Amino acid sequence: LSSKTITQTAVKQVPPPKWLPWLTIAYGLEGLGYIVTGTFIVSIADNTSAFKSDPSFVWIVVGLGAIPSCMLWSTFANKYGYVKSLISSMVVQSIGIALPVFWLSPFSLIISALLFGATFMGITTLATTLARQTSPGNSSRIIASLTAVYAVGQMIGPTIAGFLSSYTQSFNPALIGAAFAVFMGGVLLLGGIRFDRTTSI
Repeated sequence: LSSKTITQTAVKQVPPPKWLPWLTIAYGLEGLGYIVTGTFIVSIADNTSAFKSDPSFVWIVVGLGAIPSCMLWSTFANKYGYVKSLISSMVVQSIGIALPVFWLSPFSLIISALLFGATFMGITTLATTLARQTSPGNSSRIIASLTAVYAVGQMIGPTIAGFLSSYTQSFNPALIGAAFAVFMGGVLLLGGIRFDRTTSI
């Protein structure tokens, strides 16, 4: 047989290693922002007179949102791209963090808890997957760096939020700051969207 069969294989492009600092900064901002809701959402519920249920119920809602989150965001990422999915999840989370500032009710707290639960684990999954894809030969060191920056954000976030809450006698400035931090993390990743495409070889 003289004929040749040419097989095309779809290959997903990934961001280059030089994009990793943007991912690292964004992940640090996520650690700083998400922990504020994680720290104060029960207190917010407890201080909402219309919230008749046990304030800890909001953590049940967070857990229910978290159960399918990694699978859902990974599925979304495989279809639309990891960078787009990471940005989307951070924007959704920032909306959930800020929601009680503009609409404080039992229902809004439930929605906020659901959006929070549906994103924080998904964001971790997407960010670490992107790190492995971007630098597969050095993924352990990169993920360690991400984790360290994330942990620093987790330490700084409650300190700043606690100071703001004590000074203003309101959770709103802390929530707005946390939502802004997470949103800006998503903005920093916008330059990576161009890598969310598939080529054939």
